[in-house]
Amino acid sequence: MIENCVSVEIRPATKPGPVKAYADVTLALPDGTIVIRGCAVIQKDEKPPFVGMPSRPGTTPGKFFPIVVMQGPVHALLLKAVLEEFANFNREG
Repeated sequence: MIENCVSVEIRPATKPGPVKAYADVTLALPDGTIVIRGCAVIQKDEKPPFVGMPSRPGTTPGKFFPIVVMQGPVHALLLKAVLEEFANFNREG
């Protein structure tokens, strides 16, 4: 089952602000693995947290470009896994 192929490692953010944690995600596939490092768990103004995928700054201030682009069920699976692990991390921490 595809849900069993995702593992997430959460690290707390070291500075105060909207970024609450960082996540590294491993997708185990039949022929190998994909590791996505540097997803950010962001929470602003008491709203529910959301996941920001890794990105790089552009030459225009405030403009960022994605490093990883995911779509469809695998993207939803990754987001769900990161947010669940973040919730577990908050309960335990």
